[in-house]
Amino acid sequence: MKIPVMLVALFLTLSSASLSTASVIITAVQQGNDVVFTGSGSINLTGLTLQYSDSEAYPLAAYVQADDPGLILGSGTGDHYNGISNSPYNFGLGKGATVFASAYYGNLFGFDYGQVVVPSGYISGSPLSGTATFDNKTFADIGITPDTYTWTVPSGDSITLKFDSAAVPEPSTYALLSISLGVVGFARRRMMRSEKR
Repeated sequence: MKIPVMLVALFLTLSSASLSTASVIITAVQQGNDVVFTGSGSINLTGLTLQYSDSEAYPLAAYVQADDPGLILGSGTGDHYNGISNSPYNFGLGKGATVFASAYYGNLFGFDYGQVVVPSGYISGSPLSGTATFDNKTFADIGITPDTYTWTVPSGDSITLKFDSAAVPEPSTYALLSISLGVVGFARRRMMRSEKR
């Protein structure tokens, strides 16, 4: 029986979350033709102020907007809290609009316009886990700049967004690959010339 890659990623994230501090880690990866965000952890709400709660009539679903910034995993109604003490202004140039996920799973949580978003009625410190998948997208398509970004809350907990480095080769990797291929090509041409003589 084949186990879906998404379930394996979620299991590994949940396993590692139990060993970490009470914070949320969201990992983004380019998986084939899709961008997949997987997150888990917990948030201590001490020091945050409830701004508003979503209406049952208007539940949220996973989305990303790199330039505002906003990233929500899962779906449902949420409570929005003010009080993030360290908030990157963006995690890319974005596309000037919200990009909604093609598929999502788990708890609604993340950050949005400088607010922490957790499921409605969330009890401080409870476990969170969720995913968001953007079909036929790359990081560039949704305006994301791969790096590590951290949003800190007064309790000392944080939401960290990081990118799978194996899925996003560094520019230096491309340069080394190009040089290697060039050297191999040059050596091959020299061998072919010497064989003709």
